[in-house]
Order: sequence, then structure tokens, then C-alpha cells
Amino acid sequence: MRHVKIKRGHEIDKIALRKLIKSSYLNMKRRVKEEKNERDA
Repeated sequence: MRHVKIKRGHEIDKIALRKLIKSSYLNMKRRVKEEKNERDA
């Protein structure tokens, strides 16, 4: 699991945050697919 703390008054690295969100989404999508394949086997 990934956590991001955003504090008021601090710069947000929007590119890094977007990459983190995308990689987390793809990771969960892959895990769900693998779990489904294991159940179907």
C-alpha cells in the first residue's frame, strides 16, 4: 500500500504523484487479474 502526505503550504510534485497513482492502479489491476486466474484454474 502506498501513502502520500500532502501538507498545506508545501509544493506538490504533480508528475511524481501522477506516476505513483498510475503505478498503484496498474499494480492493483494486475493483482485482481492474477487472483481471478488463480480462482478459475
